[in-house]
Amino acid sequence: MHWMTCPTAWPWDACRPEAAGRERRLRGRLPFCEKSHMNLSTDRRRALLAMSLMASLSALFSSKACSQGDGVSIVSASPDQLKELARQTSLGLDFVRRYVGEKAAYSAAEIDSAVAAWRASTDPARESPDLVVERVGAFFGAHLIAKLGLEWAVYGDERGKDLCVVHKKWSVFSFPHSAIYKAAVQGREEALPSVEVALIDQIAEAAKNPEVKPR
Repeated sequence: MHWMTCPTAWPWDACRPEAAGRERRLRGRLPFCEKSHMNLSTDRRRALLAMSLMASLSALFSSKACSQGDGVSIVSASPDQLKELARQTSLGLDFVRRYVGEKAAYSAAEIDSAVAAWRASTDPARESPDLVVERVGAFFGAHLIAKLGLEWAVYGDERGKDLCVVHKKWSVFSFPHSAIYKAAVQGREEALPSVEVALIDQIAEAAKNPEVKPR
């Protein structure tokens, strides 16, 4: 059994990227995303969510990847992918500092506030939406990794592949870049704290559920 983080305020489309040309172009040029899930129908998104919440895995997870008989896999990010993500995380930190000020560390709510400040900015030189998703997505993912014991991985199925963060012990995962897309492009308020809270709840549930097998 595994979970895909999805706040209840927006239960279906929170988990996967939107069918938007802007994000399609973004993911098309990233070295770690071969193909996005942006063209998923509502029924497909609901099926994915139901699968992630309720289906039992057909095999035990290995230490590096979790897989399912229907073609879904979660594989640890490669060294090259991690190097690129580290670079984007540093740029994401610069973005957050610019919009909310210098701090030793930032909460999910403060990262959310930085994105909201960017949306409200009238500066013609402000970052493009593509760069916000790319950089702040990496920074938010790094935040979740540091706080919740996750790691970068690549989620794949017959539609293609997307970056995600997955718990190191349990198959609980989420999509930071998609969360930033919701906040930056769609203007979803408090999107990032909602993702973090959902992950915390799902990790706690996985730890106490005897039916959930470790990765």
